Amino acid sequence: DYGVVVNYRDGSKELHKLGAISTNIKQVKSGMMDMFVKSIQTGNQPLIDGMEGYKSLEVILAALESAASGKVVKVLAK
Repeated sequence: DYGVVVNYRDGSKELHKLGAISTNIKQVKSGMMDMFVKSIQTGNQPLIDGMEGYKSLEVILAALESAASGKVVKVLAK
């Protein structure tokens, strides 16, 4: 039922339902590309920089590893 489960060290838990996910067959607009293009056009910094993107990638890779192994995979805050 929940695509993301966040377990905190204090024992609390957050459950998140996810919306549609893009696939090779069906694309779902996230707005990220629009934001990126706008930052180039205007010369402004994007709201989400490369480091934030990298952190998101770490979470995604941990989720994939967890799904494949069936085990909890820790993501360390940096």
